[in-house]
Amino acid sequence: MRIDCSHWNCCAINLYSMEEKVAVSKEINFIKTYIQFQQLRMTKRLVMNTYFDIDLNKQKIYPLIYQPFLEMRCRKAEALQ
Repeated sequence: MRIDCSHWNCCAINLYSMEEKVAVSKEINFIKTYIQFQQLRMTKRLVMNTYFDIDLNKQKIYPLIYQPFLEMRCRKAEALQ
């Protein structure tokens, strides 16, 4: 499995400018890559179903706002194994 990390530089920069909002599409790319990384780490035992509404791409949100929820979900999945 190949993980596309090309957008990570943009996300890393936003870690230091948390007052600037980012496009939801960038956050979705980050979320998808994070899930792929966790699936590799957990040897594909992690199964997450995701759905992203296309209309959300027009919105802007604060960067990494969903990261704690993703991490918690991954930790719970790992604990269940």
